[in-house]
Amino acid sequence: MATQITALPTPPSRSDAPDLFADRADALLGALPTFVTQTNLVATEAEADAATAASGASTATTQAGIATTKAAEAAASAISAVNAPGTSATSTTSVTIGLGVKAFTVQTGKAFVVGQFVTVAYTTLPTTYMFGQITAYNSGTGALSVNVTQTGGSGTQANWTIGLTAPNFNGGTVSNNLEAPAGTAALPSYTFSGNTAVGAWSPTTNVWALSTAGTERIRVDASGNISFNTTTARSGLHLYGTGQTTGNLTDAGNRGNLLRLSHNDSAAGSGGGILFCNVQADSANSLGFAAIKGLLGDGSNNTIGALVFSTRNATTDTSLTERVRIEANGNVGIGKSPNARLDYRETINVISTNTTAVASNTYILTASLTLTLPASPTAGDWVKVSNRSGTVTAVIGRNAQNIMGLAEDMTINTLNKGFILVFADATRGWVLEV
Repeated sequence: MATQITALPTPPSRSDAPDLFADRADALLGALPTFVTQTNLVATEAEADAATAASGASTATTQAGIATTKAAEAAASAISAVNAPGTSATSTTSVTIGLGVKAFTVQTGKAFVVGQFVTVAYTTLPTTYMFGQITAYNSGTGALSVNVTQTGGSGTQANWTIGLTAPNFNGGTVSNNLEAPAGTAALPSYTFSGNTAVGAWSPTTNVWALSTAGTERIRVDASGNISFNTTTARSGLHLYGTGQTTGNLTDAGNRGNLLRLSHNDSAAGSGGGILFCNVQADSANSLGFAAIKGLLGDGSNNTIGALVFSTRNATTDTSLTERVRIEANGNVGIGKSPNARLDYRETINVISTNTTAVASNTYILTASLTLTLPASPTAGDWVKVSNRSGTVTAVIGRNAQNIMGLAEDMTINTLNKGFILVFADATRGWVLEV
């Protein structure tokens, strides 16, 4: 509380009686010391109040400066708010759609950096666009340069929306490599949002792998060999997994090491197959020289069918010819559909002039002639002969091999009979079987 100055007593007056004058004079003089003390205190307090007022004025000036600064910051924030977000922008620069470096003027203060991929889309029609990488950006002036590597649409536009995007591999060309850490089976390098245990990664140098559920499933090694469910490919394509331990495979059994080839049809004769080819067949886009194919017989329930082995007989043939068939009941046919456990079709040759025989062929003679046996036979080779010539002068030429242990040709002196010659060895040569 401020000091209060006590009021002085009534001073003496000339009109006072002598006694009253003396009393008042004494009272006034007695009050003066207190008056002086209180007056000095008030003066001191006044000086203190003046200093406080001066300090307040200084503080007010400082606060006024702070207010001015804050006002400037607010104005800058307002500009930033206009320019936000930092990873997208607009531009009214007139630019013709095309490849190469394109220059734009966008808002200042953006978060663009060199190397980021952006899409520059015509705001009115976004299917008209340019895609590329930022090569320069000046956050102070808003100058932006983009190396365009892919475009959509054409024309010159001046109303662009620019935003960050992922590298685009759909029909475009990315100038630089897209790199990622090697990764692991549990955490692949290239994966999917919300499903990070699925994706691609690199177990080691020059090796690529795919994982599902955090486990490696497919691997391509440095030689191009592909393995499934194993880290070591022993051939070009290696399937590894749990299978069945019997030739009588069951529908309910394990299939982890089985290759399934299905035909997208239910017609009789449909079924998957395997082709055997070489570089010439690949170049000619042919079926190759041999094949194994399944032939559907009955598509109901669990299905039944046959297995067929085919080969190409001559390089000029335009199709493969069935050679062996295994029917659903286990019958095997060679050159025909089997009617027995093993059924085959012989090659029949009806001849009337001298002929050199081919092993595993049947010859019907219709004239007096010489049938020369195959050269350089091997054990087990056979030739079947039937004499229908009406003569007993037809000859079997031994072709430098013995016949029945003799180094002699054989004359057929029996009519309308058939026999088989089987090659045994160099000593006995061709042995006659009736």
